Amino acid sequence: MNYNLNAGPSLAPAILGLPEFTAFGRTASTNLLFAGYSSSYHALQVKFDRKFTGGLSTTTAYTFGKGMGFQTGDDGGLFFYINQRRNYARNDFDRTQTFVQSFVYDSRSATVSGGLPQDRPPRLSADGAFPAL
Repeated sequence: MNYNLNAGPSLAPAILGLPEFTAFGRTASTNLLFAGYSSSYHALQVKFDRKFTGGLSTTTAYTFGKGMGFQTGDDGGLFFYINQRRNYARNDFDRTQTFVQSFVYDSRSATVSGGLPQDRPPRLSADGAFPAL
């Protein structure tokens, strides 16, 4: 879209109504070519949490995603200026598949043969460090 930044209201006299005439004495048009670009991101995210006896817990996460946009890199430049719709493609930072897995072993909650916890973590009292918990 092409905008004239120096366009005045239609009811005012021709020169006096121009916003840049009163400030700078400019009567010529100041054109702004605006081309709005957008980007999109769609993803399927799955997460599994599993707690085992003996203090072992795992978290597994998988993401299948797709990021699309007009501009590439941090400079915001375009490859094709004539037909700008040709620039719509996958982003440079697009990662189609992401897999993350983590393991945590809490030795304080390990059990003995009787099934009772060996060492329980200390409980916080109401006047302890975190009374809201």
